[in-house]
Amino acid sequence: MNQFVFGKELVRIRKLKGLTQSELADKCNVSCRTIQRIENGIVVPRSFTIKALSKALDIDLLKDFPIDTSENERFLPHRFILRKWIITQIIELFNLKTKAMRKLSILTITSGLLVIAFFTFLNNGMAQDDSNLTNFLTIDSNECISQNEAIKTIESINKKAQYHNQSIDLILTYAEESNYNYNSYVHLAKLVGSFGHSTQAIMEIANIVFLTHNDCYLFNDIASLIFLETGFQNNIFVQLAKEASEARTEDEIKIIRIEIDKYKEQAKYNTLEEAFESQ
Repeated sequence: MNQFVFGKELVRIRKLKGLTQSELADKCNVSCRTIQRIENGIVVPRSFTIKALSKALDIDLLKDFPIDTSENERFLPHRFILRKWIITQIIELFNLKTKAMRKLSILTITSGLLVIAFFTFLNNGMAQDDSNLTNFLTIDSNECISQNEAIKTIESINKKAQYHNQSIDLILTYAEESNYNYNSYVHLAKLVGSFGHSTQAIMEIANIVFLTHNDCYLFNDIASLIFLETGFQNNIFVQLAKEASEARTEDEIKIIRIEIDKYKEQAKYNTLEEAFESQ
């Protein structure tokens, strides 16, 4: 069963049980926002969330309504959706086998508008006026932050951030659906909200954090390297985060820590605050 059908079934069962979304959320110890997204088919609920729903609704959802949870939801940025639509329209416009004269008359104007719309959308939230950037790096957070505290902090960042709100919203979803690394989600949201670049690399790391089923205190330092200007490509740090997610022994963790320190030594900036002020 796909996520959309599962969502509809969840709505039907919840109403049969006489529960509101808020009441079901309380019983499952998740946010009402999470219930809404599951019911709307926006997110794929993870196995522990489905188990919590099953317990609250007194029904084995995994057995009666199986859903593929082997992969987490793939979030496609809106700019890629727009790009695909633009390409399709341009191909159709150049197909002059039918209504050739009409297509020729609108080809130049339409193509120009599409290109302008594409680049405007592509750069929305990417190219920013530095004077409008907000420094969220001063927000305190600790390794023992609770899920509720993390969610509230990320929501606060998203309300105040002027850019990258969709990315921060995705990080919030990760925090709502996870059992680990809440401090990392807060740190990633702070980075996305504070800096006007490298959002894609941070979101790749956020996805790695989401797929990591244990606490890992290396993600924050790895993500920070992206903005300290080490001279290395961002994909190196994304790969380092992947290795950190798979590290299990003290020796493996120590090796990654040595790598982090090596990159820090070559960085242009000593702190994130210095990097933020240089934007």
